[in-house]
Amino acid sequence: MKKYEEILRSKTALVGFDGFVDKIFKPIIKTDIEGKNVYFNSIKEFGEYLIKKGDKSCSIQMDLEGEVKGGNAPNLAKALQNLGTKVTLVGMLGKEKPLNIFSNDYDSEEIYTFENPGETIALEFSDGKIMLAPHINDVLEPLKKIEMQFGGEEQAQKKFDVDLIALLNWGEIDFMHNLWIEIFEKYISGKPSMKDKFVFFDSADISRHSEKRIENLLKVFSSYSKYRTTILSMNQNEMQIMGEKLLGFKHNKHRTAELLIMEYGLNQVVLHTVDCSYLFQKEKKYEVPTERILNPKISTGAGDNFNAGYCAACLLGLPPTERLTIANRASNYYIRNIKAITWSNIIEQET
Repeated sequence: MKKYEEILRSKTALVGFDGFVDKIFKPIIKTDIEGKNVYFNSIKEFGEYLIKKGDKSCSIQMDLEGEVKGGNAPNLAKALQNLGTKVTLVGMLGKEKPLNIFSNDYDSEEIYTFENPGETIALEFSDGKIMLAPHINDVLEPLKKIEMQFGGEEQAQKKFDVDLIALLNWGEIDFMHNLWIEIFEKYISGKPSMKDKFVFFDSADISRHSEKRIENLLKVFSSYSKYRTTILSMNQNEMQIMGEKLLGFKHNKHRTAELLIMEYGLNQVVLHTVDCSYLFQKEKKYEVPTERILNPKISTGAGDNFNAGYCAACLLGLPPTERLTIANRASNYYIRNIKAITWSNIIEQET
């Protein structure tokens, strides 16, 4: 494993472009006779409680567990950096300069900001999370702002000529769609095809978007696939929505993944669930069970840490099941310890 860390020190990644400050809460269902708060255990329990309050209104108190840096890009960047990769993080991390909550985790030359972060209320449960986030206002000319942060178009080209580009959180941020297209047209299209380099997509929750908009997103994936090895990562909810909303496949992850690969050119489709992780490639499927953590310390950010483990394994050229195994370990370690995994931690899990 030590050699893996050494190899990753020679690998480069650019991760962008969101950013949130997450306030983590646990909703309280009752306070016992001793004054101790008892929390809703599951999303189902919380949902059933809310349904009973229909036409009545209700008040739910919450305990604040903490305030942490949020957003797919900051979380994935930190976890990938922890595994040894040289990472450039670009995101909505502060208006003039990155806020301390972000900058404390990165060297100054590795982090760039072009807009203020959003704010999210994350409700934590044993089986997942509910993210309550305000709609992000449109950002005018985000690519120009990013180029200015890099020091101009020539420097920006160098930043995009990395081993891995991670494009994240299309679902929550409307300007992300055009930004991804502009990056492709200016810095990827027309250049030599380099399939030894990766573009990693995590669109996040797409449920509020129309079928036409999602279809346009898939066309973006298809464009990138002509020049780079493309990976789409989804959780179970996102895969189900993709299948039902656009492809007409209800609860059929295999056919959904197959169509994403055959029709839209994605090279790898990754699905992570609480029980198992899957990798779909052309005419091949791999799966690796994951240990289910019954009482996680945190679930917000688990998917980002899974993605970081998978990206690191891709940069190392590891075979499919090893990629999934490392991704599972990265996610499980994070939700147990509320921090990103290192190669030393991975070695400990093997012994």
